[in-house]
Amino acid sequence: MAGRGGGRPWGPIRAQTAEAGALAVFLRAQVDASGLTLTEVAEKVHVSKTQVGTYLAGRVPQQAFVTALITVTVPEPRLRERRQAEAVQLLRAALHPAEVARAAVTAVSESAAVELARVRAQQVETYDRLTRSLEQQAELERAANNSAQLVMVLLHMLGTLERRVEKLVAERDQLSARAAQPRLLEQTQEQLARALDQERRAAEELGRAKEKQRQAEELAARVQEQVDQLTDELDRLRAGDLEGGDVSGEQSESEMGAGRGDGASDPVGDDIDRALARAAAVNDADDQTLQRITDQLHEERHDHEEPQGGGRGAEGRDGEPADHVAGGTRRLLILPDNQDNHPSSVADLLERLPFLARKAYGAGRYNEAARLYKFLASRHARLLGADHPHTLNARNQQARSIGRAGDWDLAVELYKAVVADYVRVLGARHGRTLLVRDHHAFNVGRAGDPTLAAGLYARLADDRSYVLGLNHPDTFRAREDHAFNVGEAGDPALAARLFDAITVDRTRIYGADRLETLRARDGLASNVGRAGDPARAAELYGALADVHTRVHGSDHPGTVYALQRQGYWEGQRAGQGGVSN
Repeated sequence: MAGRGGGRPWGPIRAQTAEAGALAVFLRAQVDASGLTLTEVAEKVHVSKTQVGTYLAGRVPQQAFVTALITVTVPEPRLRERRQAEAVQLLRAALHPAEVARAAVTAVSESAAVELARVRAQQVETYDRLTRSLEQQAELERAANNSAQLVMVLLHMLGTLERRVEKLVAERDQLSARAAQPRLLEQTQEQLARALDQERRAAEELGRAKEKQRQAEELAARVQEQVDQLTDELDRLRAGDLEGGDVSGEQSESEMGAGRGDGASDPVGDDIDRALARAAAVNDADDQTLQRITDQLHEERHDHEEPQGGGRGAEGRDGEPADHVAGGTRRLLILPDNQDNHPSSVADLLERLPFLARKAYGAGRYNEAARLYKFLASRHARLLGADHPHTLNARNQQARSIGRAGDWDLAVELYKAVVADYVRVLGARHGRTLLVRDHHAFNVGRAGDPTLAAGLYARLADDRSYVLGLNHPDTFRAREDHAFNVGEAGDPALAARLFDAITVDRTRIYGADRLETLRARDGLASNVGRAGDPARAAELYGALADVHTRVHGSDHPGTVYALQRQGYWEGQRAGQGGVSN
C-alpha cells in the first residue's frame, strides 16, 4: 500500500524532552514521505508495530532502530546518507537532553492534554468507520460466496434442462409421427415450451449471478483498500498508546426463497420453477446488498468513475459509474401490460426509481437520468430534508447527468448550489464535498471557462493534498487538471512548469514507464511547444515515443500519437504552419 501514508493524522507526541520530540517528528516525516504504513515499517525493520508506534510517539529508540527506519523509508542512496546523518545528530541530542528542554516540555503540558483529548475523539470516529467497513467486508464475502454457489447450481440446472429439452423434443416428434394421442402430444408440447422458457430464465439468472460475483469482488477490493487505510490511520492515532483491541463485525443473513406450483401434471418442471425462484431471490437479495454498500461507499469515499477534469485523457476516465448495478440481462419497462415487471403499487415504483436512474445513466440516457434524479431530489427534500445525504446526492447526480448530456452551463449552475450546500453541511474537506467540487470544476472547464476551472482545481489539489496526502491518485489528478486548464487559459509556460513537477512526482511514485507518468509527460511536451519551444517539444515527444515503443510496442496508439506529435513540432520548428493546441 505504498504511497498512501502521507497526510494522515498522527497521535500526539509524548516525548519527555524537546530533543526526543524533535527526533520523533523527524522519523514520522520519513515514514510519511515513504508512503509506507506502520505495519509495513514494522515488518521491514523487524520490530513490533506497537514498539514502532512507541518510538514515533517520543520514546528515545536505539540507534539500530533509527538506522533501520531510515534505510527502509529513504530509497535514494545519497538522500538516505544525509537523512542518516541528520537522524544520528537528533538521536545524540535526545540521549543527552538539555535541562532547559525539560522545563519547556512541562510548560506545554496543558496544551498537550487538549491535543490528546482531540486525538482520542478522532480515534473513536476512525474506529467506528473501520467497524462499518469490516461489516461491509463480511457482507460482500457472503454475497460473493452466494453468487459462486449459485453459478454452480445454475450451470448444473442448465445441463439438466438441456437434456430435458432434448428428451421432450424426441417425444414430441414421435407423437407427431404417430398422430394417435393428440392429448398427450399437446401436454408434451406444453412441457417443452415450459422447459425452453425455464432454460432462458436459468441463463438470465446465471448471467446475473456472474455479474453479482464480479461486482462483489470489485466492491470487496474497494472496501479492503478502505480497511487498510483506516487501520493505518488508527495505528497512527494510537502511536505510543498501548491501549487497543480487536475490531470485528458480523451481519446477520436472512434466507429468501419462494416457490410456485402449476399443479401435479409436470412435477419436474415444478421443481425447476421453485429452484429458479430461489435463484432469483438470492440474486435479488445480493442486488440489494451490493447496491446498499455501493451507495455507502459512494457517499463516504470517492467515486473515481467520473471524469476528474478537462485534461487530455479525461475521456478515458469517462466510463460507467461505479454505482451502476447491471442487474439482469433485460431492460425493465414500466408498462401496465408487462405483468412480469410492472410495480404492484406506487410505493414499489418509488423504491425502484434510484435503480432506474442509475440504469438510465449507465446506458447513456442522460436526459432521462437527469429527470429521474430531479424527481428523487425533490422527493427526498420533502420527506428527509434538504440537507439529508440522499437529497444532496440526488442533486449531485442530476447535475452530473445534465453535464454528461452536454448542457455544461446548466450543470455548472446546479453544481454551484450543490457545492455550497455540501460545504455548509459537511465542510469543504469532507470526502464527498471534494468529489462534488471535482465535478463542478470539470463542468466549468467544459463550459468554456478554463481560468475559473484552473482556480477551482488549484484549491481542490491543495485540499486533497491536505486530506489524502501529496501522493494520493486523486491529488495527482487534481494537479493535472489544474495544469491542463492553466494551459487552456493562455499560460502554457506555467502549465509546462506544473506538468514538469507532476512528471517528477509521478516518476518517483509510479516509475518512468507507467501510463500515469507518460500522460504527465504528454502534458509537459504539449505545453512546452505551445509556450514557444517547438524544438524542445519535439525532443520530449521523441523520448516519449521511445518509451511507448519499448513498453507497449510500435503499433500501440500511444506510440503512434507520440510520433505524430513529434513530427508536428518538428514541422513547427522548421516554420511549417501555426502552433496548434
